Amino acid sequence: PEGNEVLPNKDTIEYECDLMVIDWRTYVPRVLSLGMKRLVVHIDDWSEADMDEFVGMISSTHLPIGLAVSNDMALEEFDNKVRYIRERYKNIFIQVMGIEQIGEQGQLFDEYCLERIRHSKQTFGDLEVQVDGAMRPETGVKVAGVGAETLVVGSYLLRHDDIGTAFSELTNIESGICQ
Repeated sequence: PEGNEVLPNKDTIEYECDLMVIDWRTYVPRVLSLGMKRLVVHIDDWSEADMDEFVGMISSTHLPIGLAVSNDMALEEFDNKVRYIRERYKNIFIQVMGIEQIGEQGQLFDEYCLERIRHSKQTFGDLEVQVDGAMRPETGVKVAGVGAETLVVGSYLLRHDDIGTAFSELTNIESGICQ
């Protein structure tokens, strides 16, 4: 996004932005200006200084912020990053990736994400866990079964012959789990 664009129907549709960019310092202010209801950031390579800078950028928004990393990041390292940001900004949730390669549509489900969800719920039980990537009814059942509260769905809906039916299939997994 450039300048001060406004998303269509931002008063009736809640937008969540999953910001998968290297130059996050440029894009965070831009997406915040669009009226997002939630923002997900990928913090794999962030230092404490980066996390402090990010919290400074978003602290006045009170926006729910999702923290995501690649599935190959050690759980302890991710836990430390979550704790560090949580000490400085309370309105966070965890996004677990349901795929191996972040940013590529149509991938197979990464079963390892189930362990990451279990671990996140055991370690940060009060934080929402959402899963992004390879979400369809059968994988949605798996992630809901280990504690995920929210699914982020793209390819399944867009590649389905009937989006309404696909959405209904997902929302029938468990009340309120589809986004």
